[in-house]
Amino acid sequence: MDEPLVNLDYKLREELREELQDIFRQKKAIVVYTTTEPSEALMLGGSIVVIDEGRVLQTGPTARVYRNPSSIKVAEIFSDPPINHLEGRIENNMAIIDENLKWPLKVSIKDPKPGKYFFGIRANHLFLSSSEKRTVKIKGKVELSEINGSETFIHIRHARKRIVVQEPGVHSRKIKSDITIYAHPGSFFIFDEKGKLVAAPSQDEKV
Repeated sequence: MDEPLVNLDYKLREELREELQDIFRQKKAIVVYTTTEPSEALMLGGSIVVIDEGRVLQTGPTARVYRNPSSIKVAEIFSDPPINHLEGRIENNMAIIDENLKWPLKVSIKDPKPGKYFFGIRANHLFLSSSEKRTVKIKGKVELSEINGSETFIHIRHARKRIVVQEPGVHSRKIKSDITIYAHPGSFFIFDEKGKLVAAPSQDEKV
């Protein structure tokens, strides 16, 4: 099935996704289903093959691949919007992006070697309010406020880094206005200099 729901309206797509899952279960059939939507792949479950430019990047149970993408590229493909990734380094068990953005490592990584890393976080794990668990504070300026159904994607700029935040509800943000977003240190993926996964958040972080 090659993107069978792509040209349907939102409500009909939702209904047919549920019907397709029921049909698959009843028939106990093997179905090859292609999609470019991460949410659709997660909803259908089963096993997944992530392909980019004709190359297989990763295979496995869908939920496991989502939680443990083998590379930045897989994480980008399997996130909507694509996962944010910040270039930085690790020193003394600290993640350091720049002098104004650093935090203690909270993911499971054994004896991390000092050096260059990429720190990835999905848009829905960034917040516009703080809490005791959200100890990473990122300041920036709004570049774009993009309304998508019942959600708003806020594109911000921190130094030279662009970050997308997924905010529930419909909101408008003034372009170039100051903004502060928050994250929990344990919500970050860590990739090495070549973009390979080093550590992923625990399931408790609900990634």
